[in-house]
Amino acid sequence: MTSDMDDDVDALADELANRLHLGGRSEAILFALRASLAAAGDDSLIRRDRLLEVMNSEIWPLLQDGEPISKAERENILGLNPSTGV
Repeated sequence: MTSDMDDDVDALADELANRLHLGGRSEAILFALRASLAAAGDDSLIRRDRLLEVMNSEIWPLLQDGEPISKAERENILGLNPSTGV
């Protein structure tokens, strides 16, 4: 199985090296790994920043400062019946 995987890796690295006119397999693998890391890091940072922006501008301003709501208030908001719990 390892040999099949190695063959697949070699074939993909050769294809990437040919398409991008890179020096060889090692260069193609380095390029692909760096691109994957950059894409994964940037995407998660962008999503986090967008979420924080929405929370700061849309959600948190709607919340009032003060006492947290009681369990009974929370259950009422959720539509739960205190006697059955459902």
